[in-house]
Amino acid sequence: MRVLDPPGEPRSPSLVNLLGITGGIAAGKTMAADCCRRRGLPVIDADRLGRKVVEQVPELREQLAETFGAEIFDPSGRLRREALGGLVFKEPAALERLNSLIFPYLYKAMVRKIGEFSTEELVVVDAALIFEWGIRRDFQEIWTVRADDELRLCRLRRRNSLSRTEALNRLHSQLPQETKESLADLVIDNSGERAEFLRKVEAELDRLLAELAPD
Repeated sequence: MRVLDPPGEPRSPSLVNLLGITGGIAAGKTMAADCCRRRGLPVIDADRLGRKVVEQVPELREQLAETFGAEIFDPSGRLRREALGGLVFKEPAALERLNSLIFPYLYKAMVRKIGEFSTEELVVVDAALIFEWGIRRDFQEIWTVRADDELRLCRLRRRNSLSRTEALNRLHSQLPQETKESLADLVIDNSGERAEFLRKVEAELDRLLAELAPD
């Protein structure tokens, strides 16, 4: 998957310090984001925000139906995510087209959401496609969560009830882990015990918050 063109200037949505948490599918980025949430930090879930954008923006819904077929919506107008996933995760060009349609609306929604936390010391953005979207410099720091590929595959199959082929298609639909790691400010491994991973996240949060604290 290629990196999308940037959404235009100005790139930074606010003066708020942003921590981006990303990583390959089933690596554990949401676990890291949940750890931040338990520490009292505001967390923006880009996937959840994207779902809301699809529900609420008629123009985008029309574009999606024209591109992928009206059958991706059920009779009540709800997006059939599994049907859409079946179309795009086996065809890289279709997935790029989907991301390019959703991203401009999602980015605007994310900027608005960040604006709600203008008095916060640090806002966390949980998003799988930070690098693919080309918004690297919006963030004070970006962490990539990684895990061994076979472990990710097992987690994904168990979590989403997928065949091995379906799970592999989803893993291969994203930038390689190595690429994400090379672009990140910090890489946190999640191939071991959950408690060990959470200790690493807590320690890095302590470090970052100390660096951001006023002198």
